[in-house]
Amino acid sequence: MSVDRLVLMTWCPESSKIKQKMLYSSSYDALKKALVGVYKYVQACDFEEASQETLEDAFRKGGK
Repeated sequence: MSVDRLVLMTWCPESSKIKQKMLYSSSYDALKKALVGVYKYVQACDFEEASQETLEDAFRKGGK
């Protein structure tokens, strides 16, 4: 039996300017509150954090 789960992955590069990061953060928080039923929230700042291996590891650990 397979289970479908909703994942929200966001990307904000470390090279972003402070103002952009603040806007991103407030928008991300509003989006998290608006979306119901998200199994896992993943924030990535570089390609390693967004890699398939890193994501699979995060899902194995479970939780939000």
